[in-house]
Amino acid sequence: MNIIIEKTLDRKVFHVINYVYREKMDFIEIGYEYLLGVPEIDNQHKELAKRLNNAIKHCTGKKKDEDKFYYENIDYSIKFLKSHFDLEEKILCKTDYENTEKHKADHKKILDEITKMTEDIEKKKIELNLFYVTAFVKERVMKHIKKHDVAAKKHFIEGNKINEARPSAKTKR
Repeated sequence: MNIIIEKTLDRKVFHVINYVYREKMDFIEIGYEYLLGVPEIDNQHKELAKRLNNAIKHCTGKKKDEDKFYYENIDYSIKFLKSHFDLEEKILCKTDYENTEKHKADHKKILDEITKMTEDIEKKKIELNLFYVTAFVKERVMKHIKKHDVAAKKHFIEGNKINEARPSAKTKR
């Protein structure tokens, strides 16, 4: 089946693509370029991608089903993201990462944006659109991983080399 998209990927075209590929592919993958070499963080990044892929697969065009999925998942998803950010910050603080404050500020900005959007949806200031909510979260989280976490990876690698070179307190006499 060939799908020709002339100008933009609108919601209707997305649903056709989603229907065709729903069980055959993931839309978001955490490739090697996103891995930090910290298993707990890498596993959480993969879980975030899995949750976003699941949300995309629930973009069926059936408003009632999409709303149900959103309300069943949003609270846990925000808590998971906050917990993930807390872990990153804890690790960065242990390693004395020089951009910890910028990293933490981006975490806060992402959580504030998602919280505001969620509140606006709940107060009916904006209409819930699962596709656009998922796309927004995906864009912010993946951009953060690429810009901030990958930069921290380099620091972790360099920091680990420095820590390995230092004699521990037990070996000093």
